Amino acid sequence: MDNSKIITNLKSIIGDRKDFETKDSKLIDTILKTVINENGDNLAVDFIDCSNLDCISKFTFNMSNREFELVWHDFRSLDRSDEINQMFIQSFGSEIQKSILVIDSLKVKIIGDIPVLLLKSIYLDEKEINRRWNSKCSLMKQYEYSMFSKLIFRKVKNYSETILVPIFNIYSIAISPKIITSPEKNSKLLFDVNKNIPLEAMKAKMSELTTYSGEDQEYLKDIGNNFRRRFELAIKLAALRENYSFPGKNGSEKEIQKLMLGDLIPFVKERPILDLLKTNLDNTVDTLNECSHDSGKPISRKSLLIAVIYAYATSFDLLR
Repeated sequence: MDNSKIITNLKSIIGDRKDFETKDSKLIDTILKTVINENGDNLAVDFIDCSNLDCISKFTFNMSNREFELVWHDFRSLDRSDEINQMFIQSFGSEIQKSILVIDSLKVKIIGDIPVLLLKSIYLDEKEINRRWNSKCSLMKQYEYSMFSKLIFRKVKNYSETILVPIFNIYSIAISPKIITSPEKNSKLLFDVNKNIPLEAMKAKMSELTTYSGEDQEYLKDIGNNFRRRFELAIKLAALRENYSFPGKNGSEKEIQKLMLGDLIPFVKERPILDLLKTNLDNTVDTLNECSHDSGKPISRKSLLIAVIYAYATSFDLLR
């Protein structure tokens, strides 16, 4: 595969940028076709949990519902009356193995002479998965595959298919040349890109707050509410990296995507972060929560600034 040709073609779309992000469906479609067309056999699809597909047999991207379908194997053309073919299909569990990602955004990174596509999914709960894929089939079952994804088994007419579906609203898939990258390297790249999202946003809001000298409550609470969401994401990413489970009722596990700041704090307190950060954690949470609820209590700029500094430092410590 000629990486230089792919990079040249990408430059006609994104210019000389080494790091480019878009949510535009038409642009996403163009970039996917530029990288994958004629290169599928030489590309690897690496997931953030280090699972991977070693080729792309075919793909489609639906610009209206934003479903990106990657087919790994399609054995429907095999003669299923042949015993060896039957055993072969059974070893994979279905005639078709594929992954479907509902794309929130796409990022292009040029690392040296290596083009890498990073894909971010929208959040998909059980109800949304059923709405999208529990139709035009005689059977559909969902299974927990990892903290990041679910495995769907469907029977459709005269064949079956297994679908790996990323469900967390983070960058969870990397597509790159398979000879010079690895699932482990791309998993780390995905985590690094994801952790920079809340950290960079927090730094920007801290800088904004330090230059502000007023006490306007709407303004302060907007900053605090924004900071709280970034703090939640940072903690969730740290928990996902450790495969940490949040216990629910009757031995079940809570879905991390749905958890709010108060649910996440026990995880933080169990981590070996600096004692100073742990000591101020409850006050930090209380201040940020006040910004997110209609309590009627005023927030001072000074108390908010202290809270966001501690929240950023805690996030940085968790994600380093």
